[in-house]
Amino acid sequence: MFKQKEYQEFINSLSDNFNEMRLKLISKMIVEYKISLVNIFEIQIKDLLKYDFQKIIIVRNNKIITYEIDKKMNDTFQK
Repeated sequence: MFKQKEYQEFINSLSDNFNEMRLKLISKMIVEYKISLVNIFEIQIKDLLKYDFQKIIIVRNNKIITYEIDKKMNDTFQK
């Protein structure tokens, strides 16, 4: 398990290439937004576009789970 400092160093070490940006995004969603890995794979791009990258909506087992996206994460999504 990463400590906060190690996590920050890891995130900062990732470049802006496509694969590393995906890794950064998934890492941030798990650590900062506490989104479970299972739910991450339920995220639909059409929903991100619908809500202008302001929130994540996940429908799973007839439950609706909503995560608000802050400005910093919003910028990461749109890169």
